[in-house]
Amino acid sequence: MLLIGTYTEKVSDQIVGKGQGIYYLNWDCKKGNAELKGHIPAINTSYMAFAPSRQCLYALEELPHSRRPKLKVYKFSHTNNKAAYTLIDQHDINGGSPCHIDIAGNVNELAIACYTTGTAEIYTINGMGKLEHTQSIIHKGKGPNHLRQESAHVHMALYRDKNLHLTDLGTDSVKAYQRKAKNTLNCPQRK
Repeated sequence: MLLIGTYTEKVSDQIVGKGQGIYYLNWDCKKGNAELKGHIPAINTSYMAFAPSRQCLYALEELPHSRRPKLKVYKFSHTNNKAAYTLIDQHDINGGSPCHIDIAGNVNELAIACYTTGTAEIYTINGMGKLEHTQSIIHKGKGPNHLRQESAHVHMALYRDKNLHLTDLGTDSVKAYQRKAKNTLNCPQRK
């Protein structure tokens, strides 16, 4: 199965969305071709992630904070040789222009990078694949290029070795957050 997230609305002069949401296709690796099987109606799905079990798909809507972007959870099922994705949970994202998701399977946690608000939103994943918001991480500051680094712009969230790393294009930095306690990440202070 191959999934393709698409922009469905105009985001900028360079990004004029004409998609219908998330397309799913059967992929034949021997022939090197794909066959469209259907789509999930969704708005500006710029990034998605599968749970380690591959039973749940987490997809975000890349929208400004004022439009209340959502994080959606779809349960995957495959019956009678037909794939289906059913919406089982959704949450408003407390940030603007969410643009990246990563899942830390070892602690059942998901992080979203929000570009325009300079934040990361952290959720725990329960045994059924549903989410609970547990923390917001807020970056502040600016970078040397005053034209595009006027404030923090968290662009990527990545889990490695039980730590969360956030790439911030607005401050020209990568910050590593260590687990301080259950459901809490802490950025160590530099000495």
